[in-house]
Amino acid sequence: QRLDMIMEIERLKALKMYQQREERRQAESKLGAQVIMDQIKAREKERMLRVEMQDQEREAMIRQNEEMKAEERKQQLQKAEAGKKLLHEVALSNAEQIALKRQAAEQEKAEERRVQAYIRDKERREQELAQEQERLK
Repeated sequence: QRLDMIMEIERLKALKMYQQREERRQAESKLGAQVIMDQIKAREKERMLRVEMQDQEREAMIRQNEEMKAEERKQQLQKAEAGKKLLHEVALSNAEQIALKRQAAEQEKAEERRVQAYIRDKERREQELAQEQERLK
């Protein structure tokens, strides 16, 4: 009976040791699974951050592209406006030149008329003077 008791104690010790070993194995397995889950979560978080950064970069590129197109359109409009303004200024300048030439021509004609009138008056006076001198002789 004593031997039975010793054997039973040994059996219980062995059983307890097996249970402890099994509990340690399960705890390590749980810990390993948790580590793997943490790694999976960390990788997923990194992937989400990369995707978010790529989205932000893509949006920034789209914005920059739109800004460049808007600036290009603005410059084209400014160039067109400058062209219109230049054409308008050239037309005004041409109109002024034409008006000045016309005015100069009219002044020249008026001066010519005055000269002709002066010459006619002079010739008339000279003729009258000659007639007067002829009459006095």
